Amino acid sequence: MAVTAQRVSASAPSAIAQLLFEDHSGQWVAALSAASVNLEATLMGQEADFKFQPWIASVQYNQEHWSLTAEYALRQQSLSGDHLPRTFDITGESWYVQYQRRFSPDWSG
Repeated sequence: MAVTAQRVSASAPSAIAQLLFEDHSGQWVAALSAASVNLEATLMGQEADFKFQPWIASVQYNQEHWSLTAEYALRQQSLSGDHLPRTFDITGESWYVQYQRRFSPDWSG
């Protein structure tokens, strides 16, 4: 059974921020990104608060014909409310590494 929110609104201001570094040659690029999202909702007639706070670190190394990118993320999520049938407070993790080869200026894979 799918639960549909009857009302969703911002409970507090949300924010997104990023610190970005790129060396003068563009060979190295690194970033740290974060967000804080705060929502109020009515679920099945019950008041609920949802919070989402991801932190993402990424780094990229570039050469003329190839690039290597890696990213790691922590995502803290919570749903709370006094009379909800289910609440949670979890932290998820994800990461990836990507290699890109440029065969020509117009084509990469």
